[in-house]
Amino acid sequence: MTICERCAEEIEKPVDRLPEPWFVHDFHQARSLSGELIHFTEEEWRILAIIWRRGRDRIASHAALYQLLYEQNLNPPQPQTIRVHLSRVREKLRSAGVPFEIRSHYGAGYRVINKR
Repeated sequence: MTICERCAEEIEKPVDRLPEPWFVHDFHQARSLSGELIHFTEEEWRILAIIWRRGRDRIASHAALYQLLYEQNLNPPQPQTIRVHLSRVREKLRSAGVPFEIRSHYGAGYRVINKR
């Protein structure tokens, strides 16, 4: 699998950190309004970080997520795996009560938006 130019640039640029106090980077956790820590798996955390890095003005396509997550993997999982992980990420963000969510854009991909 060949990685696209945009994804290659994204891998090389410094990682934007998810905003504190909502996230605890060293442990891949979100902090709920009540202070409870909600753990993300490695895959979930990477998906959240990729979508966050794309920002609110850029959509992370399913293909780009797949490339960024599994480009180096000799035996990558089925593409549906990303949707399963995204479902879990969304549920954990809802549980934490963070002021943003991941929105799907049919046929285009995903991006972070502020909750209303």
